[in-house]
Amino acid sequence: KPHRHDSEQLNYILDGELWFFIEEEGYRCRKGDIVRVPRNAVHWVWVTDPNGCGMLETHTAPLTGDPQLANGAVALRGPGEHFHEPVGVVNTFIDYDKLEEVERKVFARYGFDPSSF
Repeated sequence: KPHRHDSEQLNYILDGELWFFIEEEGYRCRKGDIVRVPRNAVHWVWVTDPNGCGMLETHTAPLTGDPQLANGAVALRGPGEHFHEPVGVVNTFIDYDKLEEVERKVFARYGFDPSSF
């Protein structure tokens, strides 16, 4: 679901394939690709690989403030380093009125039929 957060995000695709949408652009991502999501940018993904997708995801500031992610999110910080108080930021899920328009435009540009999965 489209969301944003008050942190910079970097993703490294470990395995599989997905479509990454950021604001009004979309990218077909495969193993070895890196995706950057700017702070507060609306973004969402479609995993299209039938076997799923493995992805390393990092955030600065960390998403350790999000209760849905608290068990799996780890803040990589050294002694004396401080982030937002309370520590970490949260995902804010939104209704993005351009979602269908963006997906349609991007898929058409790549010649991708989303009904194929």
